[in-house]
Amino acid sequence: MQFRVFSSVIKRWLSPRTGFSGRSLFSKEFYQREDESPDEHFYQVPRFVQHIDDEACEALKEFYDRLLPDNAALLDLMSSWISHLPENRKWKMVS
Repeated sequence: MQFRVFSSVIKRWLSPRTGFSGRSLFSKEFYQREDESPDEHFYQVPRFVQHIDDEACEALKEFYDRLLPDNAALLDLMSSWISHLPENRKWKMVS
């Protein structure tokens, strides 16, 4: 599912000068899906999908670039056919 505002949430985490203006990170608005049909319908047909939008992917890459140390051994639980790890970094191992 794509989250409408996921990329803006990540961007706010990346910027120490902005905040949530009193809104909770767990507010329903942050987790609304574009398609609210039952998940069983979506997963009936195998497909390659991107679960978050391009801006969210780039924000995650920037976040990981700042957070993860060089030459780290990583367990990438978000891995799929698309990686969210920055391409400009060298990792000891990615599983």
